[in-house]
Amino acid sequence: MTTLPCYNLDLIEVIDELSQIPGYDASYKLEYHGSWSDFECDAWTAIFTKNGQYFLCDGGYSPEVGDVAEKLLYEPISLERALEEINEMEEACAEMARKHFPSKSSRPLR
Repeated sequence: MTTLPCYNLDLIEVIDELSQIPGYDASYKLEYHGSWSDFECDAWTAIFTKNGQYFLCDGGYSPEVGDVAEKLLYEPISLERALEEINEMEEACAEMARKHFPSKSSRPLR
């Protein structure tokens, strides 16, 4: 089985949060978790594996929709889709970081 890129996770904290959502199943192995939030909305993506198959769980909150994930559904996905989901989340996280924490290097020099 081809594996996903290795990401540094605080597994205990992430699994603790995910285990509070109905449908959590500890027999799935967490491979990736990413999340972002701003002042109004948030989103998260979790990729799990079980028996050589990848599974997607995701959710979030927006004022218009409310909580998006009320139950973990473990949608079966391909490796390619898993990589796409990871890339999308990492891009969203980077965008939020640029939006809310602009680097000091972007300030004009004195």
